[in-house]
Amino acid sequence: KGVPYSNRFLYLRALTRMSPQTMGPFFGSDALLLAPPMFHAHGFNIALDAFIAGAKLVVCGPHPDGHTFAKLIEQEGLTHFAANPIMGKMLMRALREHEYDISSLKTMMVGGDLTTRELADWFRQRGVDVRCGGWGMTETLAENSFPFYQTMHGYSSDEAYERMMALNGGLPIVGLRMRVIRDDGTDVEADGEEQGEIIASGLHVISEYYRDPVNSRDLFTSDGWLRSGDIGVRHADNTVSFVSRSKDMIKSGGEWIPALTLENLLTSHDQVLEACVIGVPHPQFGERPLALIAGANGQFPDGEQLRDYLLETIPRWMVPEFIFVDEIAKSTVGKMNKVKLRKDYRDYYSPV
Repeated sequence: KGVPYSNRFLYLRALTRMSPQTMGPFFGSDALLLAPPMFHAHGFNIALDAFIAGAKLVVCGPHPDGHTFAKLIEQEGLTHFAANPIMGKMLMRALREHEYDISSLKTMMVGGDLTTRELADWFRQRGVDVRCGGWGMTETLAENSFPFYQTMHGYSSDEAYERMMALNGGLPIVGLRMRVIRDDGTDVEADGEEQGEIIASGLHVISEYYRDPVNSRDLFTSDGWLRSGDIGVRHADNTVSFVSRSKDMIKSGGEWIPALTLENLLTSHDQVLEACVIGVPHPQFGERPLALIAGANGQFPDGEQLRDYLLETIPRWMVPEFIFVDEIAKSTVGKMNKVKLRKDYRDYYSPV
């Protein structure tokens, strides 16, 4: 689907990014690294951030690695680094392998996929303001909500950080409203438990898909709110937590299993570098979760120990099967390529 942005849309979106509620504030003295590709909303936003602030924009070129990022931070005095978790891990590994001066780096924003606690903690311990845990979509040009607890709730820095790490979502950013609704269009309870579809309305929401009237008709509710197709919950403090993409919810034996919950748990294990959970057809249960796991430093955890680790938190019926791989297939923007993986492993369970 094509997502068209008007000049007005882009200008308003850039203004909201200047706020400390998201990636900002930015100043003319700052230097930003354009690491994600421009065809990804994250990369597009970084370019807009630099232009509207009059800041220096550094382009790293094609096929960068962690050492590329580290050298540019050192040589160009970069103050802000926005990346997906894979890029963040590449930079962390490079800094572990070689001593670079990253003292200029003030902020690191990690988005587009799950951010591990190890990654966030490592950079925070080195004085970098790590920002992650937001929720967004291409139809609004990236983040719609952000867990900016320190600025909105007066929490201490440590409290704000812990709350951010526990929440996938947050409060709506400037110029946007968010709701979580049931199938009948009414709002879910603000109890952090009842799940529904996240919908949005505001200044930077597209009006249609490009030359696609069929999908455009399904894009909005009857009262004009943008449908995300994402599942979330609402909390008593009006924050919204992203639970899972609707297509990433796995229905097994009549019970729903959110892939993100399993991925969060798996990547919290110190021997797991990356984890991707998909639902695959199963002859008895309809679907079962299958976890592809890349080990940390080339080492793989023992399967039984990893299963026991998960059972400390989740019931047995939620525990996936494990496949240990050297590398998990990625899309062109560095995300787990779940479409390809579902196709590759659709026959994992042979029909009985």
